[in-house]
Amino acid sequence: MSILSITSNQANARAIQAAGPEVEVVACEDVLYEGPLQLGLSPEDLAKKRAMYFSACGMEGAKALSERYSQRFGILSGYHQHEQIVLWFSQNLYNQLLLIQLLHWIESQNTGRIEISLASPDRLPVSKNIQTFDSLNPDQIHTLYRRRVEISVNQLNTARAVWEAVCSDDPRDLAQFSKPDMRSLSFLPDAVQRLLQQYPAKINGLSRTEKQILEILNTGESDPEKVFIRVQRKEEYPFMNQVMFWLSVSRLIQADHPAIELQEEYNGQRVGQDNRQHPSSSHIRITDTGKRLLRNQDDWIQLNGIDRWVGGVHLNSKNIWRWDASHHNISRTYV
Repeated sequence: MSILSITSNQANARAIQAAGPEVEVVACEDVLYEGPLQLGLSPEDLAKKRAMYFSACGMEGAKALSERYSQRFGILSGYHQHEQIVLWFSQNLYNQLLLIQLLHWIESQNTGRIEISLASPDRLPVSKNIQTFDSLNPDQIHTLYRRRVEISVNQLNTARAVWEAVCSDDPRDLAQFSKPDMRSLSFLPDAVQRLLQQYPAKINGLSRTEKQILEILNTGESDPEKVFIRVQRKEEYPFMNQVMFWLSVSRLIQADHPAIELQEEYNGQRVGQDNRQHPSSSHIRITDTGKRLLRNQDDWIQLNGIDRWVGGVHLNSKNIWRWDASHHNISRTYV
């Protein structure tokens, strides 16, 4: 039987491939909680738009990113050669967004009699701490394959509705899916809630990720690698890789009123200007501004403005949306 397995990263892909060499595995790597998303664009045009955004953020060149996206969709377009499509995705935000993007795409294809199913770590007996498939042995992966659940029409409809809300330019469309009553895709409400927490907070203009970074630095920790690990531990389902973590740190450093600064000296080595783009190579510390932000005495957007994308929403000086954690809602503001 010809099987196309789709998962969220190369490490997972290698583990799945090793468990069943006859299986074709595709790793769909894309941090969909960051950067522009838009319905109606072809996969190629969306790939170019996202590649340009991340390139402008100092990540890989736009051409390299665009080629990687195109290669992925090129493999996916050959789905009709397979009798089964198995989606291997876990509970966290990164995986859940990729899952609904894929289900939205699959719904638009003529899949005919191809069996489409979901293999999720929660199908294993001791699954609470399992977040990645590369931590599983071949027997466990085979067990998950046997316990896969066929995707229903209801799940496809849910995925379509939520993905369209993710790509909407009005985040209130998304907020309606953050309630824990979505039985067809049980982990999706938590993921939606976590995505909404990436918007600036009503009380200080920080996203949850930014706030958690400052909280760890405020304990005296200065090693970015250790900060990353401790921030991950604050998540119900860790989802962020180191590259995206450093992007958040860099934004907090490179503002007019920074919340983080590089230490002038560390172990006798003076920190040079080149380290500003690569904070992971230096030690860092919270500034007085960062401390005031944690006490809700300052507001990040009032101090520094904002220019970033969350899904279909371009947050900028003319389009500010804030998440109110106390009332679990999101609203547009002028400052």
